[in-house]
Amino acid sequence: MFSQRLHFSRVLLFATPWTVARQTPLSMGFSRQEYWSGLPSPFPGDLPDPGIELKSPALAGGFFTTSATLYSAVKWYRQNWSQAGPRIIALSRVGVCPSPHCGGSHLCSIPGPEHWHKDFPIANGERQSPVDIDTKAVVQDPALKPLALVYGEATSRRMVNNGHSFNVEYDDSQDKAVLKDGPLTGTYRLVQFHFHWGSSDDQGSEHTVDRNKYAAELHLVHWNTKYGDFGTAAQQPDGLAVVGVFLKVGDANPALQKVLDVLDSIKTKGKSTGFPSFDPGSLLPNVLDYWTYPGSLTTPPLLESVTWIVLKEPISVSSQQVRLLKSGEHLVQAKGLDLWKQTDLGSNPPAAPGAAIVLSRCS
Repeated sequence: MFSQRLHFSRVLLFATPWTVARQTPLSMGFSRQEYWSGLPSPFPGDLPDPGIELKSPALAGGFFTTSATLYSAVKWYRQNWSQAGPRIIALSRVGVCPSPHCGGSHLCSIPGPEHWHKDFPIANGERQSPVDIDTKAVVQDPALKPLALVYGEATSRRMVNNGHSFNVEYDDSQDKAVLKDGPLTGTYRLVQFHFHWGSSDDQGSEHTVDRNKYAAELHLVHWNTKYGDFGTAAQQPDGLAVVGVFLKVGDANPALQKVLDVLDSIKTKGKSTGFPSFDPGSLLPNVLDYWTYPGSLTTPPLLESVTWIVLKEPISVSSQQVRLLKSGEHLVQAKGLDLWKQTDLGSNPPAAPGAAIVLSRCS
């Protein structure tokens, strides 16, 4: 029987297939390429004791951005340590959904954002996201450059159902779809985009403007090429750049409809389908004026590595298109839907006005 007298616990991140690494972390969390792989799914509650020591939280297999479960089926586990020393005694599931309201999902036991600081002290950090953008308090910065979004050569690869949302993934092996200038230094490659929504049209966006939410929020996720790969960039203060676009209810959006029309092909968790030649620029508004501030991922592990670029002008979508996003009908699972993306349930609440210095650029 394992000791119940624990010194402390840590939370680790693994992606399918689950991988446990030995020794101490390097840039991606590991110092040596020694893995304990091929564990069955679901992950067992008790494991043999192989003398594993993991420090961090660690990132293994895949990556994340504003959602901790950006890429494939990522699960969170708690690493319990006994008085016998720094050896794994158990890995117990703590869930893939941060909210107690989980649409019936059996995978949901981690409490809401107000409790995240217990496992992620950075939740109390100085650059946590999202924020409320107080338009009367933003600082106009004439030194900010216009955004240079070079999306001319569409490099979309596929659309993936990860059980709680869908991502449209891009080929980021070369500088084919990139973001430059604005508040940034260097080149950032587009890796994917996804949406955040809520249970109603006034609860969807993560960021708020003068305490008002939009129906949904689009995030175009980029990483700084000077770090070589997304996983390394995600751990650097200037590693990621996310362009946020608000969605408001109005006329139907033809570009969004092209995305929604494919969802029937990925109705179940883990399904993917080819989705080539989709220009992400078609989802942008005509005017690219923006607010910007240094922030973080909005779900665990809440890394403070994101330069947020929130566009002032929303795009118009129909109420029917919003209903399709928030209904979950296109993300069916036998055990229920994991609601990471429902922002009224499972993401950091916007920080109070003044929590971040938000800069503004106008044309």
